[in-house]
Order: sequence, then structure tokens, then C-alpha cells
Amino acid sequence: MLHPSELLGNRKGSGRWDIQGLRAFAVLAVVADHLTGWPSGGFVGVDVFFVISGFLITGLLLREHEKDGRISFSGFYRRRVKRIIPAALLVLAATTIAGYLTFNSTRAAQTATDSLWAALFGANWRMMSLATDYFNADGAVSPVQHYWSLSIEEQFYFVWPALMVALYLIARRGSRVVVGTAMAVIVGASFAWAVMETGDNPTRAYFDTFARVWELGVGALLAVCVPLLFKIPDALRPVLAWVGLAAMTASLWLVSADQGFPAPWAALPVIATALVIAAGTHRNHRQQQRLLFPLTNRVSNYVGDMSYSLYLWHFPIIVIGTTLWGDSTAVTVALLIAMLVISVASYELVEDPIRKSEWLTPAPPGRGGSSRKKKKSGSRGWQAPSGRFTVVGMGFLFLVVATLVGFALRPVDPPTSALGALPPAEASPSSNVDPAQPTPKLAALQLEISSALSDTSWPDNLSPSMDDSIGAPIAPAEISACADLPDGPAGPADCAWGPENARHTAVLVGDSVAIAYADALRAATLARGWRFLSRPATACPFVDQAVNVGEATFNPNCEAIKAATVRDIKALKPDVLFVANHRWSAPDFYPDEWVDASKRELAKTGDAVGRVVVIAGPPPTPDPAECYTPASSPADCTGGPAETWQAMYEAQQVVVEDVGGLQVNTTDWFCYRTLCPPYIGGVPVRPDSNHVLPAYMTGSSSR
Repeated sequence: MLHPSELLGNRKGSGRWDIQGLRAFAVLAVVADHLTGWPSGGFVGVDVFFVISGFLITGLLLREHEKDGRISFSGFYRRRVKRIIPAALLVLAATTIAGYLTFNSTRAAQTATDSLWAALFGANWRMMSLATDYFNADGAVSPVQHYWSLSIEEQFYFVWPALMVALYLIARRGSRVVVGTAMAVIVGASFAWAVMETGDNPTRAYFDTFARVWELGVGALLAVCVPLLFKIPDALRPVLAWVGLAAMTASLWLVSADQGFPAPWAALPVIATALVIAAGTHRNHRQQQRLLFPLTNRVSNYVGDMSYSLYLWHFPIIVIGTTLWGDSTAVTVALLIAMLVISVASYELVEDPIRKSEWLTPAPPGRGGSSRKKKKSGSRGWQAPSGRFTVVGMGFLFLVVATLVGFALRPVDPPTSALGALPPAEASPSSNVDPAQPTPKLAALQLEISSALSDTSWPDNLSPSMDDSIGAPIAPAEISACADLPDGPAGPADCAWGPENARHTAVLVGDSVAIAYADALRAATLARGWRFLSRPATACPFVDQAVNVGEATFNPNCEAIKAATVRDIKALKPDVLFVANHRWSAPDFYPDEWVDASKRELAKTGDAVGRVVVIAGPPPTPDPAECYTPASSPADCTGGPAETWQAMYEAQQVVVEDVGGLQVNTTDWFCYRTLCPPYIGGVPVRPDSNHVLPAYMTGSSSR
């Protein structure tokens, strides 16, 4: 994120418009989206940043070459280091330390690893390797996830200057034409790749460097075309600027995660930003200041100046703040104030002084390095902050101290158990068991659950520990391997356990919820001398339609896997077909569609199945990666059946009644009445918010 004042040349005739206001628009859109979820398309602020960065960096390099006849790599990267590195490393260090104070050890270590990748400008590659879904984050969100955009910009800065030098060597004359032609080819190829990648794998496309380069390239093309943009009639400039601003604003609501993003829909904010920049490339800079007052007033200019610090600080403050104090209007206001104060302090005390300092600036020829000490007041050396900035710094320190005090005082609150939130017994009508006459095993299990709910602090004898259980595998390796086969098992003999000549056979189908149940079902069936086949696949529910929510959109082999599963079922004619699918969330879950799709898929098996047994997914609970912290209590990680879970249960009940099957209500496996604790009988229940640990399902005689 280049600072406008770093461009070479004079303002008059330089082709540079004072674009801090554009940067302010971009950063405020991103902050608002992350903090409040409104506007829903606020994430396009990053696309605005990309265009600005491509324009500024290319303009700087073009003018340097036209002025000096060369591009100085050492000078270019010295400026980049001074501009980017100090503030970025400060935020990463502070976030890593805060992570170890705030998060559980697993998430803290993950944050440290994420910070290392971000420091090496590989945050986007890290997010891609983890299959991070920017729009549907099921797990704990990394507080440095937002560094992905900075990483893409820096990767662009590493490659584009070298490519420009190579192009200059090839074409001694008409260099702007050659540079522009090369960038036009890059933009076209990148956009085509982005469209294709968005269609095939939108999660990967969001963080993919080459799927984003076209956005920076559009800005670069604007910089190349500045001499032509000077010729835009003055009467047309206000029209272009206001049309661009209107389109930028509209994109905050028109662009959504459900559309093709980053391509083709990122083209709307990108083109809109290009219009505003093009309208501002005027030889008379003062005249342009009057062109677009929402972006050129003093407030917008200052927010644009400190937008880099605000972007760096806002996301870790939101993630860590909501982890400590939850999500409420008061917390949102407090976090907004915190990020503004800390960002201003960071800009005034760290970012701007270092950028203007002579650090990394070589001494003039014939003068010793000691000459810097003789700089008079007003030189470019690192000056002590003025009085008003001292006040800002004191406010920053006060805020840090207040935060630490708030953190320290939080555990002092009187501990409460989850049992205090229990409603009357009749509030759990979906339970399978009559509380007055439970089976002995279920009675023992309910006693264990009730005991866990009464705890006010985390036990120190959990096995495995909460830290070890977070993110742990949901199934043994051999079952997970079967679930990851691209086209499913090759035949009835694969992914099967138990005697081949067994009198009874059971087959398990479904998605990752079924994978988590597989080990326990395998143990139960084998104990009875049955043969057991595992056929679930990640993100592939056993229904006859594509489920366009969550991770299910990202298993391209789902149809082939289900076809192979139906083939094996027909060949084996199992006594029992176990079905377990994820609890899909509103508004994308439509019970009627789910019922019809389930019936169609089951109908494909014909008369081959003896009985269908649907096992309901576990009731939702908070993700332990987020709720388990040094300052939390078990009650913070306690959940229970939600409306979406109940809607799913009722939809599946319609299905089993239609096929003469049975549905197993799992609430009594995990919950006492309506509350489900994070551990039961000394064993953690879940690795995340959606699945069950094998250690819990198979580790107690009462289950």
C-alpha cells in the first residue's frame, strides 16, 4: 500500500491525483464489513486498494525511468521496506503476543505460524494451503488473515519492477507502449484465469495471486496511459468521477459472496475505481481538488494517510476483542474506538516518522555517516513527536493498560456453570428417552453430562486435553483415507471391515458428520459379527442435489462418489444403511428440497436396503478453538440444539417415515435436556463446532 507522497515528480503535470480519499473509502468499507457485517460487500475495499497500488507503483517506476534513464532496485526496495515493514512487523508481534495471552495454546501457535507467513509475504499462500474460506469461516479466524492482500501486493512489487526493466532493455523507444502492451496481456490472462478458478474453486481463487494480478494491472495500465488521460475534456471529468464513485458505492451492496468473486464481479469496483482515478489525472492539481469533495476533504485525506495502519490493526483488534468480550453493540463501539486510537498512534509514532526518516537512506557522496547527526530541525531525520502527538501516544498507552486490566479482571467474575441456564425439562420435546425411565447406560451418560455442566472451571485431567483435541482428526487414518478417495472406493471389497461371509452387513453414507461417526459404528457392528462398509465423503451429503452452502460446494467428485456408493449398495444388499449428514444452516437450508433430494437418492438403491437408519448430527456448540481460552469457563463452550438443527431433524424424520426407516436423535448422547457441554466423562467431545471426536464416541461404556 503505497503512500501517495512517495511518487516522484512535481504535482503539476505529474499525472497523479491526490487519492487519499479513495484509500479512505476502501479501508472504511473493509473495516465496516469486518466489524459489523455491513455493508455486505465491504470486502471489495481490498479491490479498490489493488487498483490504487498498481497505479501508484507503476507511475513511480515510469517517472523514475523517464527522469534518470534507469530504475534503481535498491532505492525502490529501501522505500518499500521503510514504508511497509516496521508497521507490519509491529502489528504481527503485538498480535502474536496477544494471541498467547488470549487464545488457547493450539490457536496461539496457529496465530504465530500465520504471523510468520505474513511476515514473509506469503499469507495468501498460507490461507490457500489451509483451504480458508473467507466468506464461510467454520473454524477460528486467524487474526492476521487480512495480511493476504498485503502479501499479494508485495509479490506484485517483487515481480513487476524486474519485468519493467527487462521490457525497457528490449524496447529503447516507445517504452510506455511496450510496458502497456505487456501489462494488457497480463491483465487479460489473469482475468481469464480468475474467471476459471472462481468457477472451479472460489475459495482458492479468493487468495490466488494470479487471480488477483489483473486488479493491480488495471491500475498499472492507468499509470501507463496518464499522457492520454491528460487529454480528457475538463467538462467530462466530473461526470467520470461521480459515475465511478457511485459505482464503487453500489458495489458495496451489489457484490456478494454468492456471485462469481473475484471474477467477474470484482470488475465492478475495479472499473469504478479506475474511472475515479482517470478523472483525477489532471495537470492542474488544485482544480482537481474541487472535483470530488467526498474524497478530497481533510477528514478523508487524513483517513487515507493512516489507512495502512488502520488496515493492519483493525482485524486483530476485532478478532481478539470479540474473543475476550463477546459480540455486542457496546463491544463493537469499544473496538471501533480502540482501533481508531491505536491506528492513529501507530501512524503518528511509528509509520510516518520511519517513512520520513533517513533510515536506510545512503549518505550523500563524500560525506560520512555522522553527518546525519548534524541535521537541523526540519530535516528528514526522525523527529520527536509534537505535543499533540504526545497526547495521542499517552492515550494509546492508556488504552493498552485498560485492555490488559480488563483482561486481568475478567476471570475474577464469579464463575457460573451451564446448569444455571437450563430451562424447564419440558423444553426438550425431541429427546428419545423418557427421563422417568431411562436405560441404565443412558442414565449413566446423562449423569456424566450433568456433572460436566455443573463445572465452573476447566478440569486439569481431561484426556485428551482441550488443546490436543482442537482441530484433531475426526476419524482414524484408514477411515479418513477412504473418505478422501476421488471417486470413492473401487468396489464392495474396499473400505470394508469384518468377515466377508458375515450374515449381516451395514453401510454408512453421508458427509463429514458420517465420517466422525464411522469409527464408533464400525466398532459396534464388528462386535456383533457384522461386516461394515464406510462410504461417506467430505462435503458430499447423500442427497440427490448439490448443496450450495458451506464446504459442500467444494467437492467436485461428489456425484461420482455417490454413484459408486449406490453401485456397491445394490451389489451388497445391506441389512442396514446408516445415513448421517451435516446440519445445513439457514437461509440456504430448505427442508422441502432436502426431503425430496433425500428421497430421490435413497430411491436409487431400489430394494437393496433392508432398513434405513438416519443418525442426526450432533447439536451445535461453540467452536472450542474460539471459546476455549485461558480466561474462559466450560459454560462459554456450551451449546445446544438450535432452530436449524431442529429443522434438519424434522426434515429427515419425514424421509425416514416415507421409507419405513428410523431416525436416531443424538441429543441424549451429547446434551442434558437442552445444554451440551464441551467435555463429558473427562473426554472432550468435539474438535470443532460440527463434528465429534472418535475418543468421545468410543471411549466410554455408557455410550
